Amino acid sequence: MTAMKHERRRRNYEGRFVAVPLALIETDAWRGLSGTAAKAWVSVCALYAGSNNGFIAVSSRALGERIGCHYTTAAAALLELENAGFLRRVKASSFSQRRLAAEYRLTHRPNDVTGEGPTHEYKRPKLAADNVVSLPAKGA
Repeated sequence: MTAMKHERRRRNYEGRFVAVPLALIETDAWRGLSGTAAKAWVSVCALYAGSNNGFIAVSSRALGERIGCHYTTAAAALLELENAGFLRRVKASSFSQRRLAAEYRLTHRPNDVTGEGPTHEYKRPKLAADNVVSLPAKGA
């Protein structure tokens, strides 16, 4: 095969892609994720552009549309990803002044806001229920 054919074949892909490290999917935390949460993680990773980790804005409504589920299911998937250590919320959502989506960082990538390296929180077992993030109670 000539070099020209090889070059043409290499450039013939369907746009951007999401790389999933094998070390990540071989963890107990990944195996414990629901299918919806895994799908949500891939969708959030697709929003990572190489220099916006810590600025990845995700609303549960937009995520629900992207992965084909109701926004409450998408919100639960985001919480599951936070509790498992795959995502960390950097900035909470706000509806009081203007509608702002929450901002997240991927824990397997360096943080572009602070410059710190990847934390790989999904590799550490959760020891206490204090670390669990949950939805606020109705009426609160």
